[in-house]
Amino acid sequence: MAIAIFVQPALICLMVDGHLGDNASWFGVLTPLWLWNAFILFYHARVIMMGPIQKPDHIPEEEWTDPLPMSRRVFSLFRFLLVVVFEVFVTLKLTYSILWSWGLVFIPLFLWEAITVFKKLPIARMRIITLDQLELMFAKPFEEMTDDEKLEIAKNFAVVPSLESPAFVAASKAKATAQQDLLKVAMRLAFLVLVIIQLDFNLSLSWWAIFTPIWVMSFLICYGGFRDLEMVSEAAMKRDPDVFGEGWAERLKAARGGRQGDEDESQTGYGAMGDTGGDEETGKPPVTPEERELLLTQVRAALSRALNNCCLQVFVLLLVGLFVAKAQNPDVYAAIWVIFPFILIAGLILSCLACTIFCVSEVPDVEFDTGVDSGFAGMQHAQQQDSTEELNQVYTPPLPPTVEEPVIIPVEQMPQGASSSPVLISTDGGTPLQTIDPEEINELD
Repeated sequence: MAIAIFVQPALICLMVDGHLGDNASWFGVLTPLWLWNAFILFYHARVIMMGPIQKPDHIPEEEWTDPLPMSRRVFSLFRFLLVVVFEVFVTLKLTYSILWSWGLVFIPLFLWEAITVFKKLPIARMRIITLDQLELMFAKPFEEMTDDEKLEIAKNFAVVPSLESPAFVAASKAKATAQQDLLKVAMRLAFLVLVIIQLDFNLSLSWWAIFTPIWVMSFLICYGGFRDLEMVSEAAMKRDPDVFGEGWAERLKAARGGRQGDEDESQTGYGAMGDTGGDEETGKPPVTPEERELLLTQVRAALSRALNNCCLQVFVLLLVGLFVAKAQNPDVYAAIWVIFPFILIAGLILSCLACTIFCVSEVPDVEFDTGVDSGFAGMQHAQQQDSTEELNQVYTPPLPPTVEEPVIIPVEQMPQGASSSPVLISTDGGTPLQTIDPEEINELD
């Protein structure tokens, strides 16, 4: 897997530094990329050829919708072909097979970004309204609206039951995500325009300045993550201010540590924090322990996303910085140092995997009592252990025990000098084991 991931960037770095010779061709250097594209193209073809997804038997016909309609499959294939066409154009430009300007070479990427805008713009512009607001706007109930009106509503509005419902939260998140995607598209387009100007007009602009949209986009991504965390925290504090106010993490930890046994949660744990009797002024229902746990999960998820975004952007900025420094001064270091952070991480992962091999130990065989006869089970175990010996070896079962089960000896057959009472003795004439009442002779005999 590591070879499949790093063979292409390693070949590109060797080609840039001239280590592959003067006769090396970019088409040959990009062979792993063509193989990867062929694999993805085969996948898209298989997805299209498999036809519509059949409806499961337990889902009614009116409730079933194809989760992967044919239009979406063809659209995904078209976007992938745009990327492939761009890669071919760049390769032809690098081999001087075409004399187009870089603006023409980048046309597939501009189309790709235009498709992204076409998809995200309606979501970013949609209005989120409640069902009551919608019926007030159209002056009639939703059930009485025509199909054309419902279609128009679906294009321009996101109708939710209330402003505090999970549907409103999901719609708001989808709208915010679409707006962030449009902002990223704007930054990428600005970057492409600067690159084209630099390449086509041979300007002496600094590559650090040309990558300004990338620096701004990374900052906005980090800022957006913490802004989302702030919004989630404010929403949780409004719903439960006694818990998610200032220092809520310390109070939550103290309250959780105070739980003992099976005490009522209304007195310990979550129930001990704040008043769960509701807000009489606003009419809000009381906060249940389950709802408080959900709020806590949302806050933690937002914090995790913010930290992950920042860590990822730091890594991206490190790679982009190495690339820009190489582009600004090609002789500053070898191109392989641009991908060195990737190689370092991959090497550490492979080293850890190699070390774990020595931590693997053989699991010993464990015998379980399955109710099978012990003699038969012992024979099977012995045959498994001696599988490397001669195949014609005969298994010898263990000898029977030396002491037999006690038997009944009548009085007439008892040895002389024995007790006048019938006794239960062993067959080898040993010490009597149990004295028997004479009245039970007939039954025992």
